[in-house]
Amino acid sequence: MRPALLIRSIHQLAEVLRSKSGEFSRVEAITGARVPIIKVVHTQTGIPIDISFNQLSGIQTADLVRRRMTQFPALRPLVMVLKLFLFCRELNEVFNGGISSYTVITMTLAFLRTHPLVAGGVIRAEENLGTLLLDWFHLYGYVQVPGRTAITESGFVPMV
Repeated sequence: MRPALLIRSIHQLAEVLRSKSGEFSRVEAITGARVPIIKVVHTQTGIPIDISFNQLSGIQTADLVRRRMTQFPALRPLVMVLKLFLFCRELNEVFNGGISSYTVITMTLAFLRTHPLVAGGVIRAEENLGTLLLDWFHLYGYVQVPGRTAITESGFVPMV
């Protein structure tokens, strides 16, 4: 889709969402981002929703995340608490200086895969969420040095 047509379509969809008699609040079209989105909040539940355009990778990513959440039962509760922590500090929006949900998931996967007690089978992650949450904050707050290590879903890679 051509850029001008895409932008016009995004604004049209945003108008349709605004007209849905109170179904959505705070409808915002963000067309200047690398990936254009419409941000809305579902009025009844208060759940924020991002609608992206021209991104087939979203479907693949959602499938990958579902598989990882099945593979790592502790992933979902840890990510939910971390997302709430970031939300309370207004650090949950990339365009406002925060980090994305996918980044939180990737960081948490790397953490779970490399945590010595989890990886070594000494503890079950889903039975030690509090300890793991504190260890997560310790790892990313004190141990990892930004710019020296790349974080991948399978672990950490030194940057050259």
